[in-house]
Amino acid sequence: MRWTAVPPVPASLSALADLRAALPAEPNARTDCCALVLRADADADVPDRETAAEWLGFLRALGLASEEGGTYARTDAPVDRESLAGAFVGSVYGAREVIEALTDTPRSAEEVTSRVPARVGEKELVRRLLDWAVLVGLAEARDAGYVRA
Repeated sequence: MRWTAVPPVPASLSALADLRAALPAEPNARTDCCALVLRADADADVPDRETAAEWLGFLRALGLASEEGGTYARTDAPVDRESLAGAFVGSVYGAREVIEALTDTPRSAEEVTSRVPARVGEKELVRRLLDWAVLVGLAEARDAGYVRA
């Protein structure tokens, strides 16, 4: 299964660790996980419950959270580039296609958008995927574009 939630990229991987740490160790039906993510002391953009829910889905896609019965819990998965890169490509919708559209020659987000299948090619989604690819080490931002790392 590939997840479609792709929140705005934070400044560093530590934001992912901080968001994960805000979740309970065990699923609990009485726990409001969206509220926990909203209140997390993380350098991530989480302005509302909708965005918090997006982050929960993304954390799950990266293997940093698990879901059981509609509630979430943190996992012990490592928060490092190598682990996250594999989960990102394998579990996040559009990530694989965006990475495959990159070369050694810098391409703008618009150029990458034109090279991915139409179902992935929403400009804002592609831009977010590219920024996440940079954060997890699969791409580099270079000369007003992106290249494969």
